[in-house]
Amino acid sequence: MTIVGGGLVGASIAWGLARSGINPLVLDGDDLDLRASRANFGLVRVQGKGLHAPHYALWSDASAKVWPTMTKALSDDSGIDVGLRQARAYTFALSEEELEAVREDMESIALETNGRAPHFDVLNASRLSNVPGLGPDVVGSIYCSADGHANAHRLFHALHTAMEKKGAAYRSNHRVQTIEPRLRTSY
Repeated sequence: MTIVGGGLVGASIAWGLARSGINPLVLDGDDLDLRASRANFGLVRVQGKGLHAPHYALWSDASAKVWPTMTKALSDDSGIDVGLRQARAYTFALSEEELEAVREDMESIALETNGRAPHFDVLNASRLSNVPGLGPDVVGSIYCSADGHANAHRLFHALHTAMEKKGAAYRSNHRVQTIEPRLRTSY
């Protein structure tokens, strides 16, 4: 099996396959290729996801809940701690209108998921006094305790280390120009 692209998604797929006993080949460009993994902040975020798509809101929440188990397995396979922290996240608003719009979105997600989306709180500026470095233009925030982040660079390194330790082969500087389907004659 061949995987095109060795960024976070390709490496995750390769690691998962290798853990299952399938040893894929990962073909990747060079380190200067544009890819989402180079700009990823490592956010593990459920807040605000799934507006008018309740299945996506619930899927995002379920995915966030699996992160601790996944990062433990990744650490076991790679020896690298990816720095997962799922302590909270804020969505700051610079106007009352912006805060109201985000609150309405969050309430819609809660209704659309029959209350199964993660809990959120609306905080006015006085309730944000414990957040360091906020300027006077912040009028409030949406707060969600289900959100967090991982260190994207460590995550990338851990995935590559783990996938190769588990049997995936990685080839950088192997840019894929075209993909042609092959018909299978037997199943």
